[in-house]
Amino acid sequence: MSTENTTRTKIMLLQILLSCTLAVLAHGTNDIDYINSLGASWTAGKNFEDGFEPALGLAPGYRPLPPSDDMIYDTAEDIPESFDPREQWPDCYTVKEIRNQGCCGSCWAFSASEVISDRICIASKNKEQVEVSAEDVLTCGGAGTCQGGWPSSVFSYYIKSGVVSGGLYQSKKGCQPYVITGDHPCASYVPTPKCQKSCIEGYNRTYTQDKHFGSKSYGVRVSDVQRELMTNGPVSATFSVYEDFFAYKTGVYHHLTGAVKGGHAVKLMGWGVENGVNYWLVANSWGEVFGEKGYFKIKRGNNECGFEVILSSILTVNLAHGSNNVIDYVNSLDTTWKAGKNFADDYRPGLGLLSGYKPRAPSSDIIYDTNEDIPQSFDPRQQWPDCYTVKEIRDQGCCGSCWAFAASEVISDRICIASKSKQQVEVSAQDVLTCSNTGDCGGGAPNFVYDYYIKSGVITGGLVDSHNGCQPYTITGRHPCKEYVDTPKCNRTCIEGYNRTYTQDKHFGSKQYGVSVKDAQRELMTNGPISAGMLVYSDFYNYKSGVYQHVTGDVEGAHVVKLMGWGVENDVDYWLVANSWGTVFGEQGYFKIIRGTNECLFENGGFETVASLR
Repeated sequence: MSTENTTRTKIMLLQILLSCTLAVLAHGTNDIDYINSLGASWTAGKNFEDGFEPALGLAPGYRPLPPSDDMIYDTAEDIPESFDPREQWPDCYTVKEIRNQGCCGSCWAFSASEVISDRICIASKNKEQVEVSAEDVLTCGGAGTCQGGWPSSVFSYYIKSGVVSGGLYQSKKGCQPYVITGDHPCASYVPTPKCQKSCIEGYNRTYTQDKHFGSKSYGVRVSDVQRELMTNGPVSATFSVYEDFFAYKTGVYHHLTGAVKGGHAVKLMGWGVENGVNYWLVANSWGEVFGEKGYFKIKRGNNECGFEVILSSILTVNLAHGSNNVIDYVNSLDTTWKAGKNFADDYRPGLGLLSGYKPRAPSSDIIYDTNEDIPQSFDPRQQWPDCYTVKEIRDQGCCGSCWAFAASEVISDRICIASKSKQQVEVSAQDVLTCSNTGDCGGGAPNFVYDYYIKSGVITGGLVDSHNGCQPYTITGRHPCKEYVDTPKCNRTCIEGYNRTYTQDKHFGSKQYGVSVKDAQRELMTNGPISAGMLVYSDFYNYKSGVYQHVTGDVEGAHVVKLMGWGVENDVDYWLVANSWGTVFGEQGYFKIIRGTNECLFENGGFETVASLR
């Protein structure tokens, strides 16, 4: 045979091996009888109706992720003879779920989505149950189509863009359930559905709010895979599918007859021994009609069908916010900010913006001098240096009272600014939290605080243990904080020794109004800080310096902060913001967030503030 013919033959064999076309095995009675006559470690049977061909979908050229040297396993722990995650984590329902990719070569999307779903539950100790949407991954992830894709690319999408929830076909569960049926004759792949960045009607979150994020994807060596499975849960595996595999019913599969039909991605779950044969326990994505109610076992230890190459997995972000893994991951990226450990592992910073909050509409009565140039940067601490509250960082402690703090701080600053520093008032967040009936330690909204300021008035009150003002704050921020404390009771009196009564200490505002994003800079320069709402992702807890933008992690909740100014750092436009988590957070209590991109919905619908002094 000539060199040219030999080369052509090799290319043809390679194309067959990596083909993503539908398998066309006629798994009829003769084939099944032949396999069952061999006395092998598995039994064949009819899994699918005539005319239905199960889909594959591993795209040509797939390479698994490289192993990570950061993943260290306890080698002193014995490897048991068998391991089944359905028994290890019985409360994680996705671990036991069998999905069906239907007439679409989306095995890559299903394998990765299932691994992510399981690992979110396992890492959160069953507290977070997320059925990751294979529909979203398939249509919006940019990692493949119904003609094939790669699970490793899905893990990248999970880290960078986030994934949403979504159940099985016709389940109406989650943001985006799967839309491709798996029960009709399947002679060819269906077209890939279009990307829809929205949730189904009736779902109680938006597409953006439903996002979940990972922190790091990595390969797993075969020598480490059992410890990885026991520690972190299922991994993604790929292998070559032969014709006889479509007739697998029970037992430990190994190739007996038939040609290679293509590459396939599955969820590797565990291992065991059956009749003296070592096997891997695997979940397929062809529905429960296949194999052992959707599962199969494949021979372990001999790289059957190329199964034992480097496997791919993902670290979820359900790690403690102080975890070195999260910090190291953020700092390994070429991003605009640095991460660090702001809090102890058992301390959870408070959030507290109620869902559905919308700032007031901008006021037509507020007119700005549009002839005045907008400077490149503005810092109210320099503009009004005699107003001490402008420079003050407070700490809401173990209470979801950010709404009370942001509004109290804005009012305090604006009283000083409007009076040209003659009136220095540290508004009591304690009084706002406990007596305004506008929220509690479970959350609230700043617009109601501004109403309270106008109609009922606010009193003075300093930080915890400060003894300043009528009612200082009473909730400490330094003890272990795993959940919010109960809201203190309203007490319409001042602390002992204060020289005014509760009523005498009242201060009143005149008008509250919204501020559009385009007017925010002029409003800040003219009248002072304003309140802003934002989504908080888990990586934000580790912000140390620079200009924050979301890198990794799930949405933890919504938060209200004091927007003070703006600037540019390393050519990145930012907003300057005061948080209410104490000076241990970020840049001595402050943070910068990217400006102009609606990062974390910071610029979503504008801002809110109040005119101080009647």
